[in-house]
Amino acid sequence: MHSAVVSGRSLVDDYAPVSSERLIELKRPMLKLTPGNMWIGYLVKEASRYDMLINVSEDTLLDARNICVVVTGNSAAVAITWPEHPAFAQLVTVVDGDGHALTYPITVHGNGHLINGEETLVLQVNSMAVTMVYNGTKLVVI
Repeated sequence: MHSAVVSGRSLVDDYAPVSSERLIELKRPMLKLTPGNMWIGYLVKEASRYDMLINVSEDTLLDARNICVVVTGNSAAVAITWPEHPAFAQLVTVVDGDGHALTYPITVHGNGHLINGEETLVLQVNSMAVTMVYNGTKLVVI
C-alpha cells in the first residue's frame, strides 16, 4: 500500500482499475464473505461505476474520482473526507468491510459540502454501506 500524509490525513493510493472480475478477485480475501454481507452483490453489480477501489484502515482524504472505499483492519474510528472540489456526479461508496462500525464508527466528512443537509454522515451499524453522489452543490445519499 502506498500512502502519504496530506494536512494530517492519510491519502491512500492503494487501488486498481475496477472491473467486475478484478473486484471479485480483490474483495474475496479482504471481506470475509458471509451471507450477511449483502452489499458485496451490489458492489460486483455496480463495479463499472467506480474508477478505483481502496481498502483503508485509517483517516483518508479522497480525490475527485468515483471511489469505493472499504474500511477494514481498523482498531479505532475512521474518518473519510470528500475532496474540497468533487467532480459533478462523483460517486463514492463507503463500506464497513469488517463489520465493526458499531464499535469503531466511520465518519464521512463533506469537506464544505453538506451530506443530506448535515456536515457529516456517521456509519454506526455493522457491515453498513452507503453510496453518495455530488450533485454540483451538495452530497446526496442514494
